[in-house]
Amino acid sequence: MTSSIVLQLALVLLASAAVCVQAQVILPSIVAADEIMNLAVIGDWGRLGGELSVTTYDTWTSPVGGTPTGPGYCKTLFEDIEVDAQGGANQIKVAGLMQEVCGKAGCSAILNTGDNFYECGLDNPARWKNDWADVYQGDNMTCIRHLSWFNVIGNHDIVATGSVDAQIDYGFTNPKWVMPARYYGTTVYVPAGNGKYLSVGIAMINTNPFITKYHKANYKYNTVEMQATGTPEQNSAQLDWLESFLDNKEHNMQIVIGHHPIVGSSSTVYGYGSVNASNGDGTTVDNGWEDMAGGKSMERLFNMMRDHRVSIYMNGHDHVATVAVDPEAPETHKTVYMTSGSGSFADPSDGCGQARDFVKYSNVVDTNGTKCTFSCAGNTGDCSGVEAFPSFAILKFNAKKKYAQLAVYNVNGSHDDEKPDFYMPLTLKHTKLAVKTLHELSSGSKFKACSPMA
Repeated sequence: MTSSIVLQLALVLLASAAVCVQAQVILPSIVAADEIMNLAVIGDWGRLGGELSVTTYDTWTSPVGGTPTGPGYCKTLFEDIEVDAQGGANQIKVAGLMQEVCGKAGCSAILNTGDNFYECGLDNPARWKNDWADVYQGDNMTCIRHLSWFNVIGNHDIVATGSVDAQIDYGFTNPKWVMPARYYGTTVYVPAGNGKYLSVGIAMINTNPFITKYHKANYKYNTVEMQATGTPEQNSAQLDWLESFLDNKEHNMQIVIGHHPIVGSSSTVYGYGSVNASNGDGTTVDNGWEDMAGGKSMERLFNMMRDHRVSIYMNGHDHVATVAVDPEAPETHKTVYMTSGSGSFADPSDGCGQARDFVKYSNVVDTNGTKCTFSCAGNTGDCSGVEAFPSFAILKFNAKKKYAQLAVYNVNGSHDDEKPDFYMPLTLKHTKLAVKTLHELSSGSKFKACSPMA
């Protein structure tokens, strides 16, 4: 993507009259290099600095629930040093896998589903280098080092005060990091020839304010960031913006990316029809924090996926890779729901539980190598012999064929771009391609697919 988008983003923000921390942005359109476009998808990845996050970097002050706390606070919340050590090693493995597969397929950008810096967000500027640039942009990353990242924030990103603002600000100095606001969107035009384009709408949203438990007094995610951005008025504003974005009739398909699942990978924690501990009682389904009208934000988000015939909703949060369809009427509602949350640490307890027929793929397997469907650690049983695998995914588009599909790649599985561990076709909203002149697209930026020789 050309660096000119940085200036354009700055102009967009300066032109906006909104001063609210939840101001939204529509990015300039993007034009793909040719009729084939591949977008890598990764989430929950920034683990290399996780141990330092609870030791060396734990020097900031963050009021939680209105109570000031000082140095050492992150360590009181997260003592996952062993998890971060394993996750850091896995992060490097996933980066290598992404380089290998994208080097064969040719990827144009990376879509990031959040939890960018464990454990407490961007708590030291050194983490840009240690957790991101050194891992994904080193000399051996001959393909993916050239790619821009389109990012959302996860729950870990909102802990350290100023973490989210720092991530937004960084994008104005490094064009490879795209996050101009807490929620934003863009349209990518994939050329099909003769001035026709497959129009792909991409909406990146902030789901943290939608989670009920995060609003409980003195909870670890009820931070300065949450209190500033999680009011019912702001929930309504974000959902109204998303509704407007999805109203775009030109889009042949639409992708929505947030950190938390709607149709969840885990059967007992998050997602549609789950008995969600986020309510605090462990028995009640969480349909989301309220908006201005008293509606439930996650329920409204789920209904938007159906009403606007969104092609795919992608999230992180659960440290697994799963693919699901509509839980009640998949023949009518074609949205695919994908969790891509094992970009570093992979946790089988995030994907085990009761059998759910609408979950069509899971990279959590039992001792027989089959999808885990019994209770596991974190629920009611034990995880012995159950394994989850570090992974990433690719969204593949072919404009001439008016075709798109999702492909999943695990570190322990296929490294062949044409033979993923799992794939699923995606449904277009309609097949009438957009007609655009070069002049109409001249103000946008350009995707260039990477290759091993890039």
